[in-house]
Amino acid sequence: MIKIHLVEKHIVSVKIIAVATMLVCGLSGCVSENTDDVATYLQETRTKATPEPEPIPESVPYEVYTHTPSGKPNPFDPIRFKSDLDNGTNQPDAPDQSRPKQVLESFSLTEIQMVGMLKNQGASAALVRAGGKTYPIQVGEYMGQDYGRVIQIAPDGLTLSEKVQDADNKWVSRVTHVPLSEQN
Repeated sequence: MIKIHLVEKHIVSVKIIAVATMLVCGLSGCVSENTDDVATYLQETRTKATPEPEPIPESVPYEVYTHTPSGKPNPFDPIRFKSDLDNGTNQPDAPDQSRPKQVLESFSLTEIQMVGMLKNQGASAALVRAGGKTYPIQVGEYMGQDYGRVIQIAPDGLTLSEKVQDADNKWVSRVTHVPLSEQN
């Protein structure tokens, strides 16, 4: 048993000496007295890597422009500006601003959910939830903040005709659908 142990120690020490010899021989190959070829290669690479800068283009001389408003309207005239921003109340499609607002017009359509429908002798009403309360609503009544008037009540939702102003400040109608909420 002692002989086997000594043989194992001898094999381990021989392996260590062999690895150390290979490392010394391998590293000695990396050392060289003549590094001129490496220095030449590095110098060539450096000169190729830095291109010559392009010349700066000549600047175009600035031409002064003088505005002569003869016969042209003043774009800063406050009276003209005010007429361009007419609130559209004189237009035939404008909503009736004088009618009293209904309760559901204080909520945006994103805050209103249709939660049910009632039908009695051909007349139908929808049940909508807004602000934690449930309200009945019929065709012809208003809801939402864009003058939305209920034009149809169906089992799958409400259809509204809303009045909104377009980019030209003109009143246009758009049809919007409020679906029946899946979570009642």
